[in-house]
Amino acid sequence: MNILIIDDDQMKERFLASLLLKDNPENKIRWFDNYDDATQFIDRNRDYIDLILLDWCFPDYSASRPQYAMGRHVLTYMNANGYSNNVIICSSDVVSIDKNEFPFVKGAICYYPDKSIMNQINDYLNKSEDIEENKDNYVRSLRPMKPNECTGYKRRMSSQPWWQK
Repeated sequence: MNILIIDDDQMKERFLASLLLKDNPENKIRWFDNYDDATQFIDRNRDYIDLILLDWCFPDYSASRPQYAMGRHVLTYMNANGYSNNVIICSSDVVSIDKNEFPFVKGAICYYPDKSIMNQINDYLNKSEDIEENKDNYVRSLRPMKPNECTGYKRRMSSQPWWQK
């Protein structure tokens, strides 16, 4: 499989390349760290790229600083030119993409070196049909639950002691 990694972090690129080569030694991996070089490579080789692993924050050109949401610029560029290469967003930021706007995006992975990234990539690439999710799921708050501890108070726990109220 021909894989293009668009990311400016060399450690992340080496880690992803080692995982991809460990999964399949025949993978061919190219890496670009800025928007200009990546889009020029996509223009020249769009028929040969099987998968693009896209970071969300990288520089516009080789002498600039990383900018947030440059991944959206790459997706917009691909959409405007009619490219339909498989894209998986692999970023340390939580990214949500509209599937109607960018149908070639297979999914987004939060990059953490200790999580199984290859399983997530294979799940996105080998997804045969969309499974309708259960709409009766319970939505929990993002605030962590306080432990239920017995403190000896007969009143409900409050932020102030009773003598300061």
